[in-house]
Amino acid sequence: MPYVSGFIAAMATALLLMAAPVEAAQETPADRDAVRWDRPAPVPPRQPRVVGHPGDFLGAVPEDRVIAAEVVLASDEGQRSGFGSRSKDRDGVEIVYATPTDLRAMLTSGAATSIRYVPPPHAFAIESEGLALLNSDAWVDTGYTGEGITIGILDTGFYGFRNFQGDELPPEIRHKSFHKDGLEADDNSHGVAVAEIIHDIAPDADLVLANFFDTDQFQDAVDYLVGEGVDIISMSAGWSRGPFDGSSFQAQVVQDAIDSGVIWINAAGNGATQHYGASYTDFQGRHLFPAGDQMNRFTVKAGSDLDISLTWTDPTADLDLCIYDLRTGDVQEITCSANQQNGPSDPLEEQIVWSNVLTTDFPIGYTIEKRSVAQTRTRVDVFAMGAFNLAHTVAASSIVVPADVEQVITVGAVPWDNADELVAFSGRGPTVDGRIKPD
Repeated sequence: MPYVSGFIAAMATALLLMAAPVEAAQETPADRDAVRWDRPAPVPPRQPRVVGHPGDFLGAVPEDRVIAAEVVLASDEGQRSGFGSRSKDRDGVEIVYATPTDLRAMLTSGAATSIRYVPPPHAFAIESEGLALLNSDAWVDTGYTGEGITIGILDTGFYGFRNFQGDELPPEIRHKSFHKDGLEADDNSHGVAVAEIIHDIAPDADLVLANFFDTDQFQDAVDYLVGEGVDIISMSAGWSRGPFDGSSFQAQVVQDAIDSGVIWINAAGNGATQHYGASYTDFQGRHLFPAGDQMNRFTVKAGSDLDISLTWTDPTADLDLCIYDLRTGDVQEITCSANQQNGPSDPLEEQIVWSNVLTTDFPIGYTIEKRSVAQTRTRVDVFAMGAFNLAHTVAASSIVVPADVEQVITVGAVPWDNADELVAFSGRGPTVDGRIKPD
């Protein structure tokens, strides 16, 4: 395999440039003065939470939206039928595509004993302007063309890739889709842009494309790439729901690929300015942010989605995640994710998916609320994807899954014209278990 070490260095350097300077999350909402962001936010009294089904781990997601969920099905086949479409069964857990209403009906009918929301991965913005900074032409001129190397590109979509074959992409490309809607799902061309950059850097490398949507499809896509004999897997995507210590299901899939001899290169993520991480500090049943704040305020742009997740580490703690409407001085609760944690086997997470359907920006705040009475100093991590101008952010430990795997080459984002510093939004370490990242 000629030029492997030099090519790997080129690939790793190139991925530094794959995160485009998306709009920095620092803009000021028009109504900043109205909500007085210069002082702790007013928070309403905590409300009693309705205790749901102990197997309900969907969080707060729109009731009319078809989502993917991990479902532990009942043993009675007769109770299982008639609820959504299915993907494969893994260790007694099946991925079901259905609305939250139908999924919860599976619990109440006895067709399932547990349902858990499966968030889709986030594909990170990319930019090819960095090729000049990389000086990739010089690499190619000295013989580092990728000849004899096979690169697997794992992504969420490759819309229109055939239009670029023989020009911006190689004329022959192996590919397979594991996404429920095919290789060109949702008109998503993110993977094409990634493939074009890699082809620019390594014009003689063979490319193998695979896309996915849920965690089972992710595993199948990785198995396919490994089976195709790829030397490297490149992924500019990841999950903002933990754990972030290399122990997640996705992390194990990646580790298995690495153990088989594959080199895995993963973007660190673009969520540093949308991340908060700290030890839980209780004040009147809510986490206390800096400056005496019980609420972390931000803005969701007009017509945009908010995908906010809370992960914690102590299985004896039971935390909730709530968002509030801050458009007026009369703060109103919008929704809460209040799954019931019953022990160490339950997922330590809460998730809210919400859409701003207005034509104006929407000021919002989130709180972390403690349901259990036990004192805890558990670590909490919140990613608020789609949030702008967060009042409290912590860039440290904002590496996404599976970039947190120890043997993954994790690559941060730099400005296209300066490789000496990370951009503000780039994911960075250390990992929550203390390891240095990015690499």
